[in-house]
Amino acid sequence: MPTPAGANGAVYFQIVNDGDGADHLVSVTTTAADDSQIHESTTSDDGLSRMERRDEVEVPAGGTVRFEPGGLHVMLSGVDALADGDTIEVVLEFEESGPVTVEAAVQPYGDGQY
Repeated sequence: MPTPAGANGAVYFQIVNDGDGADHLVSVTTTAADDSQIHESTTSDDGLSRMERRDEVEVPAGGTVRFEPGGLHVMLSGVDALADGDTIEVVLEFEESGPVTVEAAVQPYGDGQY
């Protein structure tokens, strides 16, 4: 079933920094949605879950940062009509490395992939 236009979605991925210096992911954009924001889901000691916007994410030298359910993710709002199996182009903008364009596969949430 296609995702209705205007729906929300999330993008999950991992960033591997093989370099000698840290970098920072400062934005993520896609033409497949009206807006995209870096978010982090957290759970407080009393069990309350919340989602907070992040202005940037550090990617340490020699490190890996995972964007996955329950943690860091890119929140999309105003998503175009998409169907399972479609791909969207996503631009990751890094402070030092500049833009990196990747393709993301559209999958229904909860299909066991993440």
